[in-house]
Amino acid sequence: MGGQDIIEALHAQDRVKGLTHSFYKYPARFSPGFARAVIEAFTRPGELVLDPFVGGGTSVVEAVALRRRAIGIDVNELAVFVARAKTSPLGPRNLKEVERWLHRLEKPRRTIVSPSVNGMGRSKGVPWWLKITIARLRRKISALQDPLERNFLCCALLKTGQWALDCSSEFPSSRQFIRRYVQDASEMICGMKSYVSEGKRSGLSTLQQFRSMRRLVCRSVIEAERDARLPKQWLPAKLVLTSPPYPGVHVLYHRWQIHGRAETPAPYWITGLQDGFGGAFYTLGDRREKENRSYFRGIRIAFQSIRKLVRHDATIVQLISFSNPDIQLSRYLAAVSEAGFSEVSLLESRCSAGRAWRSVPGRKWYAQLKPSHSAREVLLIHKPA
Repeated sequence: MGGQDIIEALHAQDRVKGLTHSFYKYPARFSPGFARAVIEAFTRPGELVLDPFVGGGTSVVEAVALRRRAIGIDVNELAVFVARAKTSPLGPRNLKEVERWLHRLEKPRRTIVSPSVNGMGRSKGVPWWLKITIARLRRKISALQDPLERNFLCCALLKTGQWALDCSSEFPSSRQFIRRYVQDASEMICGMKSYVSEGKRSGLSTLQQFRSMRRLVCRSVIEAERDARLPKQWLPAKLVLTSPPYPGVHVLYHRWQIHGRAETPAPYWITGLQDGFGGAFYTLGDRREKENRSYFRGIRIAFQSIRKLVRHDATIVQLISFSNPDIQLSRYLAAVSEAGFSEVSLLESRCSAGRAWRSVPGRKWYAQLKPSHSAREVLLIHKPA
């Protein structure tokens, strides 16, 4: 594949689907087709793809399916959980056990369960019957012995919870929730089978080979270089494929919005993860900060760390959005340049002011500045200076 293939994949308006990509709607996902086109254009089988802001794990899923090594780094525990669930293959025995578990799933009972378990009681706006239903399902999942099956079914619960709570116009009943949960988990089984089949077509013959192709690290990329979990023998990376946080754009990486308004930490109590941070922690700075100084300082430091993890001939591919591109794009490029990277054109091996922009359909975020530009993303290509 070449530059034109990447541009065509960039502008494709297909719904995010295929393999395990539909496990969870993580904010700011890019298209799997775009990720695949970039990976095929800039790497060969066995080479390393690095995503320092891994989010929902799209880049890692596509890299492993194409028999590339992949490292995903993110400061958000929820992101790492989702990426791990998407890239942890289940064998036939595990899938049969999951299917049997779903078939045995009982109808909701009138059992009194405290909705305060793991912070559920603090989630204002979540109806009591859904808190009870989710708590009951979580207990059943926790009783499973196999961690792969537990994580898979917990991710399915996260997916159904997002359907029930995030920007929903009305809440489902307990019975509707469980029916939807079984449906979601069944669809995820099909996606997992597709993921395994795709990897085997690429040359991954065992499930252990799948697992050995990727590493996921929960911490800031600024500190990742010193993390013992980072496989130093894999480095340096041939390709960085990522979508960093967007300056001045309101993106809830750590919350859902009940009826599109009230924020809830529901994703964390559903998965049993810890979230003790505010939105600025996940976006390199408060979006309301004047001139976004913390953000651009954080981007510069992050890319200085990335520079230490890549080859001299590596390619850095980013998709990013701005609330005010006329001001923020030049500042972003200056920060990346100060970190040791030079911008290049996708179609020509020289610096170019011509850049590809894409319109992102269905984006529900709100930019800090008006008019909003957050529904457009720009493709940036860099090389180590």
